[in-house]
Amino acid sequence: MKKIISALLALVLTFGCVFALASCGDPAKDSEDAVEALKDEGYSVTVKENIGDVETTLYAFKNDVNNKTFDEVELYYFKSEEAAEKAWETLSELYEKEAETKKGSNAEIKYGIKGNLIYKGTEDAVKAAK
Repeated sequence: MKKIISALLALVLTFGCVFALASCGDPAKDSEDAVEALKDEGYSVTVKENIGDVETTLYAFKNDVNNKTFDEVELYYFKSEEAAEKAWETLSELYEKEAETKKGSNAEIKYGIKGNLIYKGTEDAVKAAK
């Protein structure tokens, strides 16, 4: 009986971890989904399209004066993965420097590249862009 309970407990914990990790991932691969998700979370969203190799650029922010928080995210959807990788060579260095300056503050940033998407923003804003 103890083995069955242990096995069930391990199974429940495993599924809990999988769902928790899945909710902490990168922003939506589709810019329209990201816009909708951000607006649903109360973010103000600005969209620009077709700027050089970037198909869609999103900037979103939310200011909560009561909690003294400011969340923002920048999402760059490139026309190709190759164009994103080329831009990442420069942007990753800039983002890394910015992340170092904000480390330990309430405005720590998360950044990354996923396919044709490059993103940078506060953790809550990046999560909201799902």
